Amino acid sequence: MNTKIEAVSQRSLRNAAQSEKADKFALTMKSIIDDLKAAELTIHGMAEELNKRRFRTPRGHFWSYASVSNVCARLDTIARRAKTAGVAEDEFCSSPTRPNCLIGGAISA
Repeated sequence: MNTKIEAVSQRSLRNAAQSEKADKFALTMKSIIDDLKAAELTIHGMAEELNKRRFRTPRGHFWSYASVSNVCARLDTIARRAKTAGVAEDEFCSSPTRPNCLIGGAISA
């Protein structure tokens, strides 16, 4: 096999794995983010509250405007994929072995 093709394939697999990991993290934060949105906090306010509650980003950093915004955008994307697939948001899963799993952008049955 061509080494350039192998490199692209490996990079694609790494990117897919990173995306799946980010999706899983965002889903673990969903209920907390939803609560903060319900409290009508701004993105900055959400970052402050997450830091006050001692939550950390996946890399162990403090929350910033950008990190909260990225998680919110990821959750919106996951919700759009669920709607397009005809899957209820409450059927999100954290394991690709479960039916209708939307982790990583693909739906597995």
